[in-house]
Amino acid sequence: MKNEAHSDAFKIYDGSKTRRHLVDELHAREITMPRMYDWLVTALNEHNTPVTVALTHPGFNLLDRQRLKSWQTRFYRQLYRAADLLLTDVRAAERFAA
Repeated sequence: MKNEAHSDAFKIYDGSKTRRHLVDELHAREITMPRMYDWLVTALNEHNTPVTVALTHPGFNLLDRQRLKSWQTRFYRQLYRAADLLLTDVRAAERFAA
């Protein structure tokens, strides 16, 4: 899992022998958690709510809810790439593939 919380660049990791071994020899799958706007992370923490709940929470305006929805969709698509490894029922993840 590459977490873009602080950066979307992983120069050292991307060029590492460990990554090459994992991807080329062990056929590991990398997934990325997209970076979220700082103010959205702060708002989620202030409201003590996960992204899914925030999508309908009155403390978030329409544009921020749309940003959260877009972030969630991108993240779910990443998770779907490894759903067979992460979930016991792969069919449950199919709704995120679109």
